[in-house]
Amino acid sequence: DNFGGNAKPMKSGSVQGHWNHVDHGTGGHALGEPEYIFCRHVDEPGPGQPGGKKGLTDNQVYFGGHARWQTNGAWADGYWFDVVAKDHGEPGSQPSPKNGGMVDTYHFTLRKIDDPAAGASGTVVYETSGDLVGGNIQIHPPNPGHPATSSPLPPWRVSFSLLLFW
Repeated sequence: DNFGGNAKPMKSGSVQGHWNHVDHGTGGHALGEPEYIFCRHVDEPGPGQPGGKKGLTDNQVYFGGHARWQTNGAWADGYWFDVVAKDHGEPGSQPSPKNGGMVDTYHFTLRKIDDPAAGASGTVVYETSGDLVGGNIQIHPPNPGHPATSSPLPPWRVSFSLLLFW
């Protein structure tokens, strides 16, 4: 799998960004627009650079929003994606003394929205997770245009996170 993009809180209170996740094994491809972001510190190494020297201690991020999903060459709307990632510092995909021997981690979930009127949760249609084997997760420190303002977590993400993750 390959993934990339960004999610950032804006001083207006909104969240902006884009996310791209491609599974080369199944041919699945998700394109999403983050609508919430939540950062926190867990008792593990990180975040390292670019935020470590600027006082940033948050090393875990949750974000997600509406998405499109492509399978068999056809795009469809009506999906929701969630990402949970950990920034253990530099380098992101190689254990080192700088990151306490821990590489960055990534968890991606895609749901088919069952009932748009009831919210974005729904049936999981794709999920993957693991340690990075290339690349780097970087949680950046806040700045005047992108303040350290977290969104509330969606209800399904709160219960899922507390039960299965960190």
